[in-house]
Amino acid sequence: QLAEHNPQWLAEVHVLLGTAERLRQEEQKEPAAEGPIYVVVFAVIATLFFLSNIVGLGSREYFYEYQDQFFWGRRVALLTVGLLAISYYFGTNPFRAIAKMGWKTHVQWILAALVWGLIIGNFSPVQRVTGSLEIVMGLTLFHVLAEEIFFRGMLTRILIDRAKPTLMAVFFSALVFGLYHVTYYTWWYDATLWMKFYWICMITFFAGLPYAALYYKSGSMLPPILAHLCCNITMM
Repeated sequence: QLAEHNPQWLAEVHVLLGTAERLRQEEQKEPAAEGPIYVVVFAVIATLFFLSNIVGLGSREYFYEYQDQFFWGRRVALLTVGLLAISYYFGTNPFRAIAKMGWKTHVQWILAALVWGLIIGNFSPVQRVTGSLEIVMGLTLFHVLAEEIFFRGMLTRILIDRAKPTLMAVFFSALVFGLYHVTYYTWWYDATLWMKFYWICMITFFAGLPYAALYYKSGSMLPPILAHLCCNITMM
């Protein structure tokens, strides 16, 4: 009787039920195969290495200059590929994929992230940045968000889902993060082979591993983002 007197209400109910059913089906859908995503990750890192170090486009990237087109290109590429890859994996649109990365967390993980970021930042080399404080902070925030979406929100999330044991998944994502840093021009040309190996290990164990562990334990993107941001801002 209510439907007869209020057809608009009935239509709205059908829409809500249809939306709920679609969401339920998405939750039950098996994630896509991860193999192609790993290939894309390797291709992105290899391309960045080539463009930055062989072509030489990354020669000014270390200075955080907002006019540097390669600075923007690297981060846009990481952000775009990360979002597209995690969307493909979950079989949904980028907005829902971002939500699936997880954002709610407890205060204890926020505090742990801030403390660790400050510690690592204080023991890290100072960046040779130029420009005003506002520009440098803005570029740093964009840099951190791009890397965290790519390495934690996409790569670490998929590895944790697929690779067992979980400890190995966390370690492998940290190792990839460490190796990724050889795509930076100054790392490749300003350091000896021994120093390259040394800094890859340092970043793997004291940045990549804690960031991935924070993501895994908290189930949220916020702790690794805050730890990474705190570390980089301290380095500036």
